[in-house]
Amino acid sequence: MRRIARTLGTLAAVSVLTCSLPLVSRAASGVFTYNRFDGTKDVQKRISDPKEGTCVTVFRSRVPVENNTDAEAQLWSKDSCQGDPVEAVPPMGKFNEKGSEYEFRSVYFRYP
Repeated sequence: MRRIARTLGTLAAVSVLTCSLPLVSRAASGVFTYNRFDGTKDVQKRISDPKEGTCVTVFRSRVPVENNTDAEAQLWSKDSCQGDPVEAVPPMGKFNEKGSEYEFRSVYFRYP
């Protein structure tokens, strides 16, 4: 009986320790390239190896974009990825469907 109680106690301790460990997040490998409007012209910007689950505010940015990462890049029309995503650019994908006047304000990286 003591043996069963000791085994159950050990299993409970392992479960608590396992659940309390922080989740490891991955970084997307590669570079996301976009154009940011600085008031007078577009300036090409890059985000290298973005962390998965990260929202990056890019202010007034325009297509085309090139997502040369292994994560999906969701484009959002509002800062801080608020509202709904307006476009999803697949890993190793490009987006320029709506012309150079199409703007987005933040991008969220996630594994599909």
